[in-house]
Amino acid sequence: MISVQIIEQIITLITFVFAYLFSVTLAGAFRAWYTNKVGDSSAAASGLLTLNPIAHIDPLGLLFIVLFRFGWGKTIPIDADSITGRFRPLKLVFAYLSDAVAYVAIAIAGLVALLAMFGQRIFHVIIPVLNEEVFSHAKIAHLFPQYSSLSISVGLILIAIIYLNTILAVISTLVSVSRAFVTHYVTKHPDKWKDAQALFLIVPLFICLLLSFFLRAIVINIIFYAGFILAHLFGVVSL
Repeated sequence: MISVQIIEQIITLITFVFAYLFSVTLAGAFRAWYTNKVGDSSAAASGLLTLNPIAHIDPLGLLFIVLFRFGWGKTIPIDADSITGRFRPLKLVFAYLSDAVAYVAIAIAGLVALLAMFGQRIFHVIIPVLNEEVFSHAKIAHLFPQYSSLSISVGLILIAIIYLNTILAVISTLVSVSRAFVTHYVTKHPDKWKDAQALFLIVPLFICLLLSFFLRAIVINIIFYAGFILAHLFGVVSL
């Protein structure tokens, strides 16, 4: 007989896989669309300018979702030399941060939808999840016994989307900024190109370990405040 714990684990796995496919597909397609608009067709040529989830799955990232409830999508390439014209520096900055912006926007939209469905009491579920304490179908069902199983399932998916996109926004920002820095550095110092691969691995890892906690706190606050204000403007919650 299947235990309640195993059922919870299966529900959590399905929930996070769905949240992963939804998030990396939207963010990846947005980055591919934006870079294509500003002159870099490399992502489009690689077949990433699409809303087909299969195109955006990174096998290792999907494995991490299954094992650790965190995973990433396929890297969207950027050819900085193809981005030219007026405001080139701003175009480049947004190109490197476009997926992070998409992740934050998805998380905010998820929070607004959650508030619309469950009201402010849903924070009793969201905050522990963002603090990586618990992700429980039983807890949300206990807090909202009047809701159907379908509503609870949708709520769980939205919570997983907020959790996953918060982490992805942080990691994407730090990795993109550090890689842009490394690219600029090795371009200015051609003799360092032989060390480029090692730098692309070591520098992002070091910066993530150093700054991810602080940036995550900032991103969570941005998502919470922006989501709450939008929900208030839409008449979902009151201040």
